[in-house]
Amino acid sequence: MNNQLKGTIVSYLNNKYGFITGEDSYSYFFHSTSLLNNTPNIIGKNVIFNPKPTEKGLSAYNIRLAKAYSYQALSDFQFLLYGTKPKGDIKWKYEICTNKFHTIEEARANLIEIAKTTGCNAILDARLETRQNRNFSNNYISKMYSYSANLSIISEEQFCTEKEKAEQLNQEFDQTLSATKDLAIVVLESIIQYKKESKFKRILTVLGFIMCLPSLLMMFTIGQSGVSGLLFSIVIIGFTAIPFLPGLIALKKHAEHISLVFSVSFGLPFLSVFILSNIGVPNWINIIIPLIFWTCGLYLSLIETNKVVSILANLGLLRFIENTGIQITKQKIQ
Repeated sequence: MNNQLKGTIVSYLNNKYGFITGEDSYSYFFHSTSLLNNTPNIIGKNVIFNPKPTEKGLSAYNIRLAKAYSYQALSDFQFLLYGTKPKGDIKWKYEICTNKFHTIEEARANLIEIAKTTGCNAILDARLETRQNRNFSNNYISKMYSYSANLSIISEEQFCTEKEKAEQLNQEFDQTLSATKDLAIVVLESIIQYKKESKFKRILTVLGFIMCLPSLLMMFTIGQSGVSGLLFSIVIIGFTAIPFLPGLIALKKHAEHISLVFSVSFGLPFLSVFILSNIGVPNWINIIIPLIFWTCGLYLSLIETNKVVSILANLGLLRFIENTGIQITKQKIQ
């Protein structure tokens, strides 16, 4: 056993003696006199030594520090609350909010499941959000819980004694990081898309009920039934749906300027009808002005948000609309 071995110092007591775990997985005892460069804080350092069997077991002598080469590796899974500093370097993060659950444990489990599904190894700045729901029939208050957090990929620096191995491990880490980020983005975007589509379906259901209600009431009022009643209902629903059409188009496209579309195509026509009917203008004006607003809203629903911002900026209306509280884009306009 006169060959040199590589190992790691795992303990060093009273600066006198300690143990080394060799690359052969055996434990080697050493004394401070066997250290060729006795430096402080040597626990965890990589060393090269000569092994020697003794009556009491294996020992190490001619111990010298090995040149260490650093490489990046994924850290262990971390779940950290808001304000807690993570261990390691943050390579990537993505803000997310879970669905609402009846218990804190369900919300936490859902967050962890999403993180592990996306390949993320850390949950940072986790914040528990609570919402109260009141049942007015029995005055019962229930709570719903959700988590908002940053799903993250965190690396930690590790060391080895071979330069080629460190370079290979760094290359493998970069490939793993890139693949994990791509997977996380695909999974998270699919979750967000599902939430948007679910929201769209709920809104569409409510609007459908609102549009059907007048036609049903009118059908029963005038005594329509059978095929004629069905056709009458379709006509009434069609006319009722027209004001909502631009907003529904923008909602389906998940446009950021949906508030502006609803305001122009639905809010302004009704406001103009109310004002014009009270100032006594001719009937044709009372029809044309709301139709112009509705057409503008339809046009806005068919174009992208960045083009909407550009048009409003050129018309000098961007600041004015933002100051009214109507959201055009999620980004802050400079």
